Amino acid sequence: MAVLGVSESEEILVATLGCLTVIGSQGDVDSIVHFIGHNAAKVRAAAAEAIEQIASKTQMIFLLLPMVHDVDQLV
Repeated sequence: MAVLGVSESEEILVATLGCLTVIGSQGDVDSIVHFIGHNAAKVRAAAAEAIEQIASKTQMIFLLLPMVHDVDQLV
């Protein structure tokens, strides 16, 4: 989704990642990965949810395991 590459608005990023949670595919995981390191906890949480829903089990474990130690409980 092109919006992910150009938007700086946290609300737009969260909404777009939420859409990917529903309609995304494994091919979209590469577009989402860098958002798990975003400064805003709500964007990190939305990225984690999207990855959880569309990534393979192996990808999900590999990508989300480091987030276990996130300082924000939202994530």
